[in-house]
Amino acid sequence: MIDINDGGELREAATMSFLQKLALGESLDAMKEKLDDPIEWVKRNVGTQRLFRFILSHPARDHMAGLRRLLLAGELGIVNFWDIPHQRACTKDDFPNEEAWLDWASYAAMRADQNVDRIDWPRYLTLDLPEGPAR
Repeated sequence: MIDINDGGELREAATMSFLQKLALGESLDAMKEKLDDPIEWVKRNVGTQRLFRFILSHPARDHMAGLRRLLLAGELGIVNFWDIPHQRACTKDDFPNEEAWLDWASYAAMRADQNVDRIDWPRYLTLDLPEGPAR
């Protein structure tokens, strides 16, 4: 699996297709109904209870929404977690809601290998490359 967005809520929309659907009168509720829960989709279509590899392309909310469910709840589980090197730090004030903050906090705890109420952290892998310029 590369990135996750569990669709639990629609976060900031930046795509023209989203804006076009709104302009054409499709309601937010109708769009939410069409979003698949990626954890349930994998269970239903792949038939596994553990992901061999999860790749986080970059630590942004729309790429990690629902990550806490994978890391803590044991709903699917991850064997290997691939990440990119970065120094991004966040506080609770950086997130629009508790759910988004908890996704980040779980991710940060895993990266730091902190002992929290969890199943088992996946094997954490990252590229051993210098970080590029800040963007």
